[in-house]
This record gives sequence, C-alpha cells and structure tokens, in this order.
Amino acid sequence: MELKAGDIIFYPDDGTWKRTIFTRLQEWFGQMGKMSRATSMTHVGMVSTEPDLMIDMKWPRPHFSFIAGDQRKRIVMRPRCDDVFKTRAIYWFYFNIGERYSFWDMALGNLGVTMSYKFCSGMVDRAFKEAGFPLTPVDDHIVSPNELVSSDKMDFIEEVSHG
Repeated sequence: MELKAGDIIFYPDDGTWKRTIFTRLQEWFGQMGKMSRATSMTHVGMVSTEPDLMIDMKWPRPHFSFIAGDQRKRIVMRPRCDDVFKTRAIYWFYFNIGERYSFWDMALGNLGVTMSYKFCSGMVDRAFKEAGFPLTPVDDHIVSPNELVSSDKMDFIEEVSHG
C-alpha cells in the first residue's frame, strides 16, 4: 500500500525495554484508552507531504525521519477527511518543527499539574484539531497513542512487519 500525506503511523510495543517501560507508564498514568488492537501503541508519527518522510515526534523536538529505512513493526491508519485537512495538519507541524516537548509535561499533565500536547500522539491529535478535523472528541486531557489509534475517524490501511 502506498503511503499518503497525512497518514498516521503507529508503533506497537515491540518488547524492547524502552517500549515496555513506555507501555507501563501509559497504564500508570491512566492513558490506556479503548484499544482496537491487541498490542499497545508506544509511538506515533505522521507522513509528510513527501511520502518518504515522516514527521517524527521524538524527544526533545519534532523532526523529519526517513520511512524507507525504518525496520520497526508499524500500523498505518488514514484519517477519513479531505486532503485539505491533512495538508493543514502537516503545515501545522511544519510551523512547530523544532518546538521542544517534554515527557514530564505529559506525565504531570495526567496528574493535573500542567497541560501539554507536545509529545507524539498529542502533537498528531492537536495538528488535526488545528486543521479542523478532530480525531478525538475531548480537548481537556492528554491523548495517548492507544487512544488515538482507537479513533473512529480513521481507517486501517496496513500493518508492516519486518524480519
């Protein structure tokens, strides 16, 4: 399947210690959301206007990553909206490339201390909200990768397994 601009790429827990810790932290912070798949999602990225580039939200700031060399297992979902909304979401990211985000903002936000969307699933969710096509209905909490993958406003496109 050909990736298209605005497709959302989810990465499930692959059993590595970093991903397993992230999955456990999601559970601890109460972010597990309704899961539509058996595995926990631990990371999210979005396909850029260039189909071989992903806007990747890895600490400490969003940046671009090449998709072709990525050997991790991934699930691709496509928002059910006109391309204009996807383009707006992508350009929202372009204007936020380089903005720092913090794992602790995410953690503390779930404890009611501060609110931040500047991490992987929060950035994707916010980009589509800013574009006028919200993927999740609530704007007053931090959206986990599991909650985002369960959105009823996206279609499953493919699952890619390497190795």
